[in-house]
Amino acid sequence: MRVHRFWPRQGGRPAALVIATLLTSLLTVAASSQTAAQDWTQEAQEILAGHRHGLRPVDSGLRLPTPRYGMPAVVLGESIFVIGGQGKGSFQGEVVQVNPASRTVTTVSKALLPRRYHAAAAVGRFLYVFGGVTPSDGPKNITNIVERFNTETGEVTLLAPMPTPLRLPGAVAVGSKIYVIGGSDRTGEHVGTVAIYDTRTDAWTEGAPMPAARECAFVVRNGSIYAVGGFNGEKAMTDFDVYSIAKNTWTTLPPIPFTLSAHHVTLLNDRIYAFGDYNVPERGAVYDFEERRWGPLQDAGFVGSRNNPVVALNGTLYVLGGNINAEGTTLDLIQSFVPRF
Repeated sequence: MRVHRFWPRQGGRPAALVIATLLTSLLTVAASSQTAAQDWTQEAQEILAGHRHGLRPVDSGLRLPTPRYGMPAVVLGESIFVIGGQGKGSFQGEVVQVNPASRTVTTVSKALLPRRYHAAAAVGRFLYVFGGVTPSDGPKNITNIVERFNTETGEVTLLAPMPTPLRLPGAVAVGSKIYVIGGSDRTGEHVGTVAIYDTRTDAWTEGAPMPAARECAFVVRNGSIYAVGGFNGEKAMTDFDVYSIAKNTWTTLPPIPFTLSAHHVTLLNDRIYAFGDYNVPERGAVYDFEERRWGPLQDAGFVGSRNNPVVALNGTLYVLGGNINAEGTTLDLIQSFVPRF
């Protein structure tokens, strides 16, 4: 009886070796494909992340009465209130009410102190306006005047002045208190002070200073104030810090991967949105608290500007006015965007 070998020979090599070689090749191809798939998945995730953070421009159909920059804007009810600013060589002392729902823009007062580079916040039916630069000559044009505007009656009331006259401070309201932070004083020195104004007592107290003195932009989230980027008199900054109101302490967070100055920020869908930059006016950025990372805005269609207030109202972002160069080219645009996701 003839006995056949279980592994026949092929070309002088046992078939088992041939099969093993083929299996090794297949495994190598599979591993390579898996690596490629992982690379593609990572790339796709990055693309999707960028798309997720993208914005879709929406035509608001609205414009400011005149071009202006260097002013704050505050959301109160269904309206955005734009306060002061500068345009066409003149300082503004007016309050402009923008109502996106009714598609109206109305000048409701011209009784406030004309100023630019000031700060504002809302508590109840009142707008509170802090500091900034007035038309007067010399270093005293940086003021510590505080005004309260009643949005129902139009009455303007002078309040206790700020502890220090400041240019480009930031202001955020938390409950009945307003935190006025950072800016530069009459000597040109940048400060990191936290001055806390109590709207119930018309009195000021002092909080812990920022880790780095500067002018910057702020948002409030879950009992904390986030300080984003800024300028310290010498350079634009990537600093990102958070202030615990309950603990009166600051914590330094990982830096922003690019500089942000002469910008404004707002909070929407648990993300910080930033628009504008002194050197790169068309810059837009977003910080996702879930992902804990910064990234550029994708395909926003943002007309670049700086010194432009940014607010969020009913799921829409609004960027108002601003200037685009040192020659004073100023915008009257009210740009609006909605997140794609």
